[in-house]
Amino acid sequence: MPVNARNLVALLILLAAGALLLTLGGRFSLLTPEAIIDDIPVSQADLSLEDLHYTQTEDGDRRWTLDARKAAYRKESGLVDLQDVTLVFFQVGPFAQVELTARAGTFDQNSLTVDARGDVTIVADGETRFFTERLRFNQKTGLVSTDQKVRMESPQIRMSGDRFELDVNAGRFVVEDNVRASIRDVDNRENRQ
Repeated sequence: MPVNARNLVALLILLAAGALLLTLGGRFSLLTPEAIIDDIPVSQADLSLEDLHYTQTEDGDRRWTLDARKAAYRKESGLVDLQDVTLVFFQVGPFAQVELTARAGTFDQNSLTVDARGDVTIVADGETRFFTERLRFNQKTGLVSTDQKVRMESPQIRMSGDRFELDVNAGRFVVEDNVRASIRDVDNRENRQ
């Protein structure tokens, strides 16, 4: 192939590549980020995170933290689905720290509630433990509650009931409906009620 023919072929290839780049580049530069996001189907537009950590502060003080191994945000509903949830409350009445763990949960940004489900455990200062299958934390009222069976264990008390409510602001809890309890005295003798 003569030198002029090779140069002409190379020039045509370069011109074709340039035209392709201009066409594609012009298409994408005309779209705003909002337009690109709007073109994505809703099922693919959700935001997914791993190792989520959220801290709620009031007057500069840490009130509670939310940690999850995975989180999936659904923009339309304002819901965040959580896996392996840990919610820690600070300075809850007589307790320095109250920790809630669950296999899964849902944070509702509109109602400011967290629904926890699956092997839900609450531990207050490492000693007092509550166990249930489902409960809800309402940030507006400061209440953690469930209408599911709950069991409480501490060094002095074992208690169970069909309803539970913890007032995070006051640091008080109530176990209600079909309550059974056993209390250990200072000599570690059990008294059933």
